[in-house]
Amino acid sequence: MNNLAVITFADEAGDYAGKARRLLNSLPSEVDKYYFNDAKRLGVDRHKQDPYAFKVGAIDYAHNRLGYNKIAWCDSPLVYQDNLPHLETLLHLTGFVCYENIGYSVADFTNDPTLEYYQLTRGEAKDIPMVMACFFAFDLSKTLAKSIIDDYRKAQQAGMFKGNWVNHRHDQSCLSIILHNHEYEPLDPFTQDSVFCYQQHIERGFASKRNKVFIST
Repeated sequence: MNNLAVITFADEAGDYAGKARRLLNSLPSEVDKYYFNDAKRLGVDRHKQDPYAFKVGAIDYAHNRLGYNKIAWCDSPLVYQDNLPHLETLLHLTGFVCYENIGYSVADFTNDPTLEYYQLTRGEAKDIPMVMACFFAFDLSKTLAKSIIDDYRKAQQAGMFKGNWVNHRHDQSCLSIILHNHEYEPLDPFTQDSVFCYQQHIERGFASKRNKVFIST
């Protein structure tokens, strides 16, 4: 299927379900959008047992069961702004769209078991930028994107998403390392052409709403 699927997940914890509905309601009616709410039905453990494993489950379901190659993962707090074709153009050019979490490195928030899994010292991890895994998009018909998502799944299956939020950012830590291993340079969220940033980036004057497709509130 050549359409882009926008996917998210939220169970009944906190107010995430309400935010997921807000995200879906913010999208144009013609957009293919899917809201998953049961990790077990996606073939993975619940968030408390395996943090953010639901992302792997949702991605695999969208690709294997629903037939999508082009997928945009959105955490439930995101809100659609406008200009989805801009994201699709960027995706066509790069195959993978992910933004740097400027100011943070993998060394800052990655636990020792994950660094050991990837055979990295904490010193080496200081040179690897952390990304923002609340939004990323990819085209699984592209070799790079497929390899990245395959490694992302392997990290989850190896238990590398698990850990304490105090010193580990779960799937985000893993994705940051995986992108580095594939020589992918995360995009700058503060440029005029970026399609994603946090609301606080705009409020602090680091970024503009221009061209933004999604903003995390």
